[in-house]
Amino acid sequence: MDKDKRGMIIYALIGVVILLFVSYVVVRAVMGA
Repeated sequence: MDKDKRGMIIYALIGVVILLFVSYVVVRAVMGA
């Protein structure tokens, strides 16, 4: 149970990082356009 919860947290953190990276790239593209 603990291991599964830790895995979920890790996946959630990875998802947040990906969202931040994508939004950063989009902002850079909009600013450059």
